[in-house]
Amino acid sequence: MTTHMTDKAFAHTDPTDLHPDIAELKPFLNPTGVAVIGATASPEKLGFGLTRNLINSEYGGGIHLVNPKGGEILGRPVFPDIESVPDPVDLAVVLVPARFVAETIADCGRRGIKSIIIASGGFKEVGEEGLELEHEILRVAQEWGCRLIGPNCVGLIHTHVPLDTTFLSPREMKPGSVAFVSQSGAICAAVVDWSTGQGFGLSALISLGNQVDVTESEALELVAADPHTRVITVYLEGVSDGRAFVREISRVSRHKPIIALKVGRSEAGGRAVASHTGALAGQDAVYEAAFRRNGILRAQTTEELFAWARALANSPLPRGRRVAILTNAGGPAVAAMDAISAEELLPAVFSEKTRTALQARLHPAANTQNPVDMLAAAGPRDYAECLSIIMQDDGVDGVLVIMPPPPMYAAEDVASAIIPIIRQGDKPVLVVPMGEERIRDAVRRFRAAGVSEYRFPERAVTAMSVLAKRAEFLSNGHLRILDCSLDSKSIETILDDNKSNEGFLDLTTASAIIAAAGIPIARTRPADSSEDAVRIALEEGLPVAMKISSRHVVHKSDVGGLALNLASETDVSRAFADLSTVTAGIPQNQSQICVQKMVPGGLELVVGAVRDPQFGPVVMFGTGGTNVESMNDVVFGLAPLSEEDLDDMFSSTYGGKQLIGPRSLYRGGLDGVRETLCRLGQLMDEYPAVAEIEINPLIVPPKSNEAIAVDARVKLRTTE
Repeated sequence: MTTHMTDKAFAHTDPTDLHPDIAELKPFLNPTGVAVIGATASPEKLGFGLTRNLINSEYGGGIHLVNPKGGEILGRPVFPDIESVPDPVDLAVVLVPARFVAETIADCGRRGIKSIIIASGGFKEVGEEGLELEHEILRVAQEWGCRLIGPNCVGLIHTHVPLDTTFLSPREMKPGSVAFVSQSGAICAAVVDWSTGQGFGLSALISLGNQVDVTESEALELVAADPHTRVITVYLEGVSDGRAFVREISRVSRHKPIIALKVGRSEAGGRAVASHTGALAGQDAVYEAAFRRNGILRAQTTEELFAWARALANSPLPRGRRVAILTNAGGPAVAAMDAISAEELLPAVFSEKTRTALQARLHPAANTQNPVDMLAAAGPRDYAECLSIIMQDDGVDGVLVIMPPPPMYAAEDVASAIIPIIRQGDKPVLVVPMGEERIRDAVRRFRAAGVSEYRFPERAVTAMSVLAKRAEFLSNGHLRILDCSLDSKSIETILDDNKSNEGFLDLTTASAIIAAAGIPIARTRPADSSEDAVRIALEEGLPVAMKISSRHVVHKSDVGGLALNLASETDVSRAFADLSTVTAGIPQNQSQICVQKMVPGGLELVVGAVRDPQFGPVVMFGTGGTNVESMNDVVFGLAPLSEEDLDDMFSSTYGGKQLIGPRSLYRGGLDGVRETLCRLGQLMDEYPAVAEIEINPLIVPPKSNEAIAVDARVKLRTTE
């Protein structure tokens, strides 16, 4: 691998700096001796593949094979039981029938082996009986103080020890600097085969299986503490504990970059929700919030996962987003420029000094502005000298070298010419040798030198974007969590008075909670009669709105429970009569008709919060009004919110961009919206009895510094 690293995140981290308990997992990646329990001489069985791989990995510690039949496998003695195994041994790999695993764990515990990989299947993945076995092996492991990876896992690999405790097909793996943690064994097998064929080296691979004990969070900590690992990649189907996962990635991501392939983008299945906030807060939206806050780079495909990892492992980080392109063909450069725009990178603008130097070096017909097209006749020397000139320009943060096979030269000669310049520089250079047969030798040279190469310019651009995002994440420092003061006494009184009212509160009570949280909300007053409604309307000032207030009615417009812009006494009286027909269908004494001063029109936003079962309270923000679900212009952030969360939420939504635009009519309300979101997050964080909150719309009038809640829903839950 190249040595011109500048990202401090690549520095070795002592395990105790990350988590006080991570040292107990050390034998999984760097054991003093390994016992294979279930080793067999039968080539068709997984126990043979595991034994073969461990021996062929040239692991330097003790290798001890265990099988009651005894004998010899691949020239090594087989012990009848774990008690007979000599020292050193601190890791056991178990591949015996599921019904014998609990007993085997106990035997390991008695022998003093505390780290155990359960490769055996037949547990919760096969049904209820297997789940019971899984509970039993965890109970036994805890009784003996053992830690388990698996069951139903492929095993793990550490290429620098070297150590291979998997039963995968034999292959020769190249040591590298990218760790892979996976909840899918099949993905592990494919990645190992693919990386070997690509000449791409892994540092470690951990297959987690059913995660009965060691979780994805602990596995991330384990590989983060490995000095050979520069980049962490992870395949996630879910997390065992969302809060623990966030704690771990918040620590790890500051030390080493994490790229995640999170599959399963559908909303949380089967969750009964009535508010827009609950309906839109699918699992994937909350994962996005957790990733975004902690600088986790989310890949969309497995290929993208490792394309980005190579760039992070091989390249220094850029100082900005300004990208230059050097090529011998105009077409691919145009495609790259389009991709640069799509990824919100910037085309670099060369200094006059750079342009003069390029003009002196190239044919008069060549283009010396970005992208630099040296023309088809460009050779190794042209590439090398022009790349050197471009990299010296202070207005360039990174370079893409796009090289379809040169008509007059060998592509490998171009590679040899530019590799020294790339390795000596302090800016990221990603190369795009396009083609197949004629670039094969060039690709081999780039890989041997630790230079990231891609077949197409669009993929290289996404990798450059990831480098920029990583640099920006590190430069932002630690999160600045926001803190707002709430009227705790009033909130606690309201919650105590409604502790038996699990579910949605009526509008009057919901508004009182919102007001106690310090969020401006249009005053809502109940009316007992048509005459009372007229009186209140005149006191508030026409025009007014009238609406149903009942815990049995969540979406007022769906039942005709809302009347707007009532500009006269006659309008108010008529609306009261109409709304009375709606309340007639609601249980007695469980509804009211309320009068509310009309708030001037403006930007309609939706803000809310919901309690995710995995990650805890999350806050929603986006474009509001009646089309909130059809537009789906919303984003979520973990509560309590940080300054960085708010910046991301505004910049990633249409509604937010209406607030932050330099010439926006609504920019004056930005601080009010920020404070509203902060207060919602803090309310959810401090009061577990609140299950959901939604304000829709939150109105920001034009040329105003206000953000006013017009309608509110609050749902409570019982707490133990």
